[in-house]
Amino acid sequence: MDLRVYIAGKITGEDPVKCMQKFEAAEAKLRRLGVQTIINPKKLGIPDSWTWKESEEICKKVLRENANAIYLLNDWI
Repeated sequence: MDLRVYIAGKITGEDPVKCMQKFEAAEAKLRRLGVQTIINPKKLGIPDSWTWKESEEICKKVLRENANAIYLLNDWI
């Protein structure tokens, strides 16, 4: 089975630059482990100004339709 991994972690209220770095580091780690399809929510085009609720609707849709595994960052709750 081809893994399609969604990275889950805290985005709302985070510094945009540090947040992107955190998600890119996770993406790089997954690539080193051989995962080819990685869904980075920071790269979905969601504006930083959106609320958690607005963002979550899109993220859940992408997760449901495109991923079959989730990589949880330490701050995902």
